[in-house]
Amino acid sequence: LPGFLTPHAADMDSVPQQPNRWSRFFGRLLGMSVAHECPLGVLLAPPLCKQLLGQEPSFEDLQYVPGLSEDGAGWYCSLRALLVHRSPELVKDDPTLACLDSEAINEALQGLEAAMPSRAEQVFQALAAHVGFSACAPQRWQEAAEIAGRLIHEATSQAQRDLAAARTRELLEAVAMAHGRGRLWSWEPP
Repeated sequence: LPGFLTPHAADMDSVPQQPNRWSRFFGRLLGMSVAHECPLGVLLAPPLCKQLLGQEPSFEDLQYVPGLSEDGAGWYCSLRALLVHRSPELVKDDPTLACLDSEAINEALQGLEAAMPSRAEQVFQALAAHVGFSACAPQRWQEAAEIAGRLIHEATSQAQRDLAAARTRELLEAVAMAHGRGRLWSWEPP
């Protein structure tokens, strides 16, 4: 790694002395940015550099990085939704994620790099999760209903249609229960 990321090697790893290492390093950063569809600047954010320096970054750090939390549908929210689905014991009830060490992250997201969903899919999943969470919050029902309608309209695959329909049903049942109408239907899909 370049000198600024490995302090013990800072004296001997300047740009003029190690141009190949620097070009490989920035090539990897650019490759990661393209592969994961995230802005290049995000990879140079202080929380991520903490990990390169051998320090454990926390998700609280990531929450405030520009571009990671765009109106509830950014990378932080998408990653939180994935963790809630795959390893709910790692996620606390509060809106921020607990500080996780790199082993816990690797376990929770095992294989994610090889099958990273597109940015649009992550946003779709994050919005669907928002609709599901809003079923418990009457003050969010109207907004959630609008989002649910857009999700159903924008769904491009059967999996997306099923997800949008399931979250919409959760929301409608919560509204019906609150108004004393009980369950809207009792049939469960196989």
